[in-house]
This record gives sequence, structure tokens and C-alpha cells, in this order.
Amino acid sequence: MPADRNAELAAAINAVLPAELPGRAAVVAGSARHAALLLDANERLNLTRITAPRELAVKHVLDSLLPWQRLIELFPVPSGAAATGAAAEAAAPTLLLDLGSGGGYPGIPLALLLPHVRVLLCESIQKKAAFLAEVAAALPLRNVEVHARRAEELLPELAQPVAAVTARAVDSARELLRLLKPARGRFGRLLLWKGQGVELELAQAAKDAEKQRLTAAIHWRGELPDDHAPRCLLEYLPA
Repeated sequence: MPADRNAELAAAINAVLPAELPGRAAVVAGSARHAALLLDANERLNLTRITAPRELAVKHVLDSLLPWQRLIELFPVPSGAAATGAAAEAAAPTLLLDLGSGGGYPGIPLALLLPHVRVLLCESIQKKAAFLAEVAAALPLRNVEVHARRAEELLPELAQPVAAVTARAVDSARELLRLLKPARGRFGRLLLWKGQGVELELAQAAKDAEKQRLTAAIHWRGELPDDHAPRCLLEYLPA
């Protein structure tokens, strides 16, 4: 892996991440390493069509972390625990499951931002899951587990429910609600990264959410730089 590629990616990520982001230096370094590994593996695994450093920094890394304030609010550091990798080893840590992790977004950035949370990366394609395991080992991220399974199969088998299921750039809200319906009792919230057209998705999924006694809310809205693409965090939580 060329050192200049890693440095170029780090510079691009450093330029776009919020100055006040908690643990910013570690997030930048880890995100750059992740992105470099992603680009190295991309030719054989087809993980992303976005390969330019600035575009990757904005559309993958920043997009994953844009709602960081809401995420910190939902997953605060436990009282008396330092925000370090060691905190993730505490008994019964909070669980977050990233559905359809693919190249690792938003799962890997979330694991960097929330080192006190145990992040389960769920990717049913074996080669992609193997790549994610390589990334977790290379960074290293002790709070990450990779599962080459479908989320709806894994959730019922976990020893404890997960606080939230996250998903970015996969399926509509309605389809995800239907997919996860059999495992509804095994997760607290569903957090979806969405863009333009979210209101239509909300309307289409309203009946499915009602049947599962879930209420929808958007607690964060923003936009990506460069093309000013609208983004939001769509949440489904118990009614």
C-alpha cells in the first residue's frame, strides 16, 4: 500500500470532518487506513465506484459521520468509562448491528467514533465479510465483530438484544422493516441514512411501522459539501 496514498486520503478526510468531532485524530487515522485498504481491495471485490480521495472522504467517511452529535446522544460513554478501546471490553457492552456493511460504511467509522460500543458488521457476501475482518484486524478495532450472515438470521441468535440496527444505502425503509419484522424483539432502534425522497419513504412505510408498533422520527438533517446533497438520519423506535 503506497504511503502517499494513505497520506492523501488522510489529508482529504482531515479536511472534511468536523473540527469538534470527538476523538478526531484517531477517527481520521483509522478512516484513512480503512479507505486505503478499501481501494486496494476494490479491483477484486467491487466495493465502491467512488475512488477519488476527496469524493471518498465526503461521500463515504463524512456521510457516515455527519450525524455524529445525534449518535453520541444515542450512545453516550458509560459513566466512569474512558472513551478507549478498553471500554468496549466491559461486561455486556451496548451492541450496534450494521446491516449490509459492504465496504464498511457506516460501520467502521461508527466503531471509530464509538469505541465503547460493540459494533457487529453484518455482511452476507463471504468475500466482503473477509475484507471487513481484515480491516478490523489491521486498524485494529477491538470493538468490531464481523458476521458473514444476514442480519435477520443473526439477531435471534445473539445472547443480548442490540440497541440499534444501522443501514446506509440499502433497501427502502419499508423493505427493511419487513425484512427485520421476525426479529423485531431483538433490536431497539432502526437508524437509516437517507437523502432526498425520505418523506415518500416515510409515507410508504407508515403501515408497516404501525403494525410493528414503531414510530418514525428525523432528529437530524444536514447536507454533504460540494454538491450540497441533502442527508438525514431516519429513526424508527418503539412507539
